[in-house]
Amino acid sequence: MFRRLISLITLSFCTFSGYAQDFVTYKYSPNVYNNGYAGIADFDLDGNKDILNVKSFSFSEFYIHHHDGTLPINFKATKILQSSYYSAAFDIVDKDADGDMDILTVKDNKIVFLVNKSTPGKFLFEIESLPITFITKTPILFSVDLNKDNNMDIVVGDMTGKIKVFYYKSGSYVEYDVDFIQPAPVEGNLHKLRLADINGDGLTDLVAGSLFGEKKGLIVYINEGQSFKPLIVADKITIRDIQVLDFDHDGDVDIISCGNIGNAKTILWWENDLNITNKFVPTTLVTRNYDFDGFNAVDINQDGAWDIVASLKHQSDSNPGGLSLYISNGKLENITFTENKIPDIPKDVLIESMLVSDVDNDGDQDFVTYTEQLWVENRLNTSSTDESKLQSQIILNPNPASDYIQFTNTKSMDTKIWTSTGSLVYSKQVHPNENINISNLSSGLYFVTLDDGSGQSVSLKFVK
Repeated sequence: MFRRLISLITLSFCTFSGYAQDFVTYKYSPNVYNNGYAGIADFDLDGNKDILNVKSFSFSEFYIHHHDGTLPINFKATKILQSSYYSAAFDIVDKDADGDMDILTVKDNKIVFLVNKSTPGKFLFEIESLPITFITKTPILFSVDLNKDNNMDIVVGDMTGKIKVFYYKSGSYVEYDVDFIQPAPVEGNLHKLRLADINGDGLTDLVAGSLFGEKKGLIVYINEGQSFKPLIVADKITIRDIQVLDFDHDGDVDIISCGNIGNAKTILWWENDLNITNKFVPTTLVTRNYDFDGFNAVDINQDGAWDIVASLKHQSDSNPGGLSLYISNGKLENITFTENKIPDIPKDVLIESMLVSDVDNDGDQDFVTYTEQLWVENRLNTSSTDESKLQSQIILNPNPASDYIQFTNTKSMDTKIWTSTGSLVYSKQVHPNENINISNLSSGLYFVTLDDGSGQSVSLKFVK
């Protein structure tokens, strides 16, 4: 009776050159502490996706970064919650099935729902407290119907390895303790937790991974309706991130993980073979000499095969971090990936993980990263035929520029120039071959939008 939204996490302007066309990177929140998280939803139902950002240190603050539909996207922040407790855990879900997205989170040591009462451009949430025992140091929080009774249950995980499930029954919550350590021999902290129907019985299972401890590993907890049965996928393996999806398109849900096996830094595909062998069969997808921080599987070029975008852990000046896009050859047997490093991302930033979403509603998948808040816009497959034709007719000169720029357009066009942080610095109707004075602009990257008044527009960029 509720809709679930996959929580995203993460958002500055830069250029990617390497695979086909450009990716452009935006930073939406420059002053957020790097332990913050983010999610994406159209909270105010204005047709544009907004960014939920949480910054946490000794306390937590929740902000909605509103997208008003303008391009380049200019986000405006509204604080919706402050908590005295350090926890950035949340889930985005339509709790009351009214068509807008609510938020499950923690406020002042209590689990609460933020019930959405927003109107277009204005954000308002009412706090609804839940009578649930709170687990300290909660990095993981989900709302889901676990037993198919049309009621929303709660899954809470903490860094010590505790997983608690709260079943909603008869107007109250009944606690069930999923022990991450026993009986399963995977000791360590609970670093990642994903939810999916792994065995195809219609019930949501738990997929958990640990990063620290004497025994590190990957484990699936099979949902049996009112309890969970542990199934070891792998032990003595470090798990930094997990994704659950049908990687081989055979109708069941596989597991993709990144982490360490001994000294090897790998991204692994664990093929779901439960119906035959009751096991998961591993295949190495990507290996590198230095750690991954996180990853996401995405068909970035829309060829029907899963590609991988991965955050790389910063090691040194010679082995910087950042993002890499691994393009699949489209084969399951003898699968290989070609690496395309996304440049212009500061080498010493911390990008632990990311999720994927069509942030700007242009029909392709963008990257949203955290804890460094970057939105990497995908421009591989966005141009319509008319836009491509219009863009081919317009040339920006000179580029790089110092004092002026000029467009070889054939008619007058409404012209706007934006900074790399989304600030509008120029807005005027420009005539064919008219010089635009940019001598007063600071050095840097700029974006230009041109609109011919007939519904066609084009975006360009230049460097001063």
